[in-house]
Amino acid sequence: MRKLIQKISAVLFFAVVFSSNAFALIIIDVNDNNGNAEFSFSGSDVVSTSGQLNNGFWLNDLAEVMTYSGDPNFFGQHSIVSGAADFVLDNEAYGIQDVWVNGDRYDHELGFRSHSNPFNVSAGSIVGLTGSIVTDLNYSWFNEGIYSFISVGPYSNEEALLTEGIQFNVGSVNPVPEPSIIALLGFGLAGFGFSRRNKKV
Repeated sequence: MRKLIQKISAVLFFAVVFSSNAFALIIIDVNDNNGNAEFSFSGSDVVSTSGQLNNGFWLNDLAEVMTYSGDPNFFGQHSIVSGAADFVLDNEAYGIQDVWVNGDRYDHELGFRSHSNPFNVSAGSIVGLTGSIVTDLNYSWFNEGIYSFISVGPYSNEEALLTEGIQFNVGSVNPVPEPSIIALLGFGLAGFGFSRRNKKV
């Protein structure tokens, strides 16, 4: 029984190590905090194509992927009600000071601005987000679901591209496990079962 537990633990350990190395996503969770949008940040990623940041961490085309379909007053500068978060570039943290929205209701760019980070970012740089903030953005302006973005920057023709990208989760959603992780666990357990069967023969 002890060997069985050890082998299952080993399979799970290697699955966790594999997943943490292969899938370096930036994750942004958006939740309802008394009607306000609360953003929780985690993760980091490597820049694959250099581009422009313009004083913050920007997501492009929220309306185009149906992330947002609310009030047109969404446009402009919005305040942080509580909490703290950082935009991290190559291990240097820049405090997020406000949230800004560019564009119209058909093509929004959502920016978490620090006002002090470098304007440009180079390929090979590591970018990330950490912390949690409650904003004066109305939570109901966002559509619940899981959305993916691959670029950082407000300018569609000069964005910095990421290697793995950004997962933007709105509401109580349950992300589906990566297929490769499930396959890895399956192969491990199948191999264990095969070895047990051979021992009985």
